[in-house]
Amino acid sequence: MERRSAAFFLLMLMLLPAGCTAYNLAHSTKFEQPKIEFSGYRIRQVTDRRAEVDFIVLVDNPNPVGIRGVSADYELYLDESRFASGRAIDVDLPPASETAVTVPVTVVYKELLHAIGPAIDRFLANRKSMPVTVKARVHGSPRLYSATEEGSLPPFEKRIVRTIDVPLPEDEINKAKDKLEKAIRRLF
Repeated sequence: MERRSAAFFLLMLMLLPAGCTAYNLAHSTKFEQPKIEFSGYRIRQVTDRRAEVDFIVLVDNPNPVGIRGVSADYELYLDESRFASGRAIDVDLPPASETAVTVPVTVVYKELLHAIGPAIDRFLANRKSMPVTVKARVHGSPRLYSATEEGSLPPFEKRIVRTIDVPLPEDEINKAKDKLEKAIRRLF
């Protein structure tokens, strides 16, 4: 019995500093929510059936404490119809800095056509942006860190729903219209 108590006490002594470090980091400042802003996108590849696009979002962490060990899963919607999703995008937010997070998306035209039905009028009317709803699940076993310390926090999960206006440059709209028209012709 004493051996078990001694082993438990020893284990607690080993784990306590990591917990204290995270506690100290978490309570060392008044935390502000990181600001997330759509920055742009890069079209990686366009075929007859799909487009591979990287959406770039800028995440500004105003806090003197960074966080790592967090992942995000997402679904993208146009007018309540899902057109893309992705899993396990790792996010590392360094202290007091802005980080570009790349969100890879593969858009399958058939799925997009189903989702874009109600939004097609806006697209063809040369709108300068398209409202995209992002439903994300952020989760992980986070680690807080500063320039000199690092400590673990308990696992967590948070769901986020946000609508952002994705700008559509005119030249890209025209290219997309041409590709879309060709894809539609091939479907029928």
